[in-house]
Amino acid sequence: MKQKALFFLLFAIFFSACKLSKNSSNSTRLHEKFLSSEVGESYLGMPKAEFLKIHTENIEISDMIDFRTQITETFSAGDVKEITYYFDKNGSLPLYEYIIEFKDGIDVGTIVKSKLGEPNSEGTK
Repeated sequence: MKQKALFFLLFAIFFSACKLSKNSSNSTRLHEKFLSSEVGESYLGMPKAEFLKIHTENIEISDMIDFRTQITETFSAGDVKEITYYFDKNGSLPLYEYIIEFKDGIDVGTIVKSKLGEPNSEGTK
């Protein structure tokens, strides 16, 4: 029972820290460090209305699925072909997922290693 309580306490602390950090100046820096620069100033948990103020060009919005809105942003320059953003349809309509698609011929493995470092598990490419 104590282990369950400890787990939920740690989860609550982690969730609160994530929630508080989204508005900090480190938030953008972390995105720049780990994600492609094309993501811009967006962050996980960002409300859709705020996102649409920043991302205004080359986007396509689809509401065909009843539990999420899909926004696809295309790029002509750089290594990224397109980024698909998923927004929940509840509450503040938060951004909950990025799908980054790179252009043909781009060595994604090298990009991942430069952003995240060497793998820390055997068998991971």
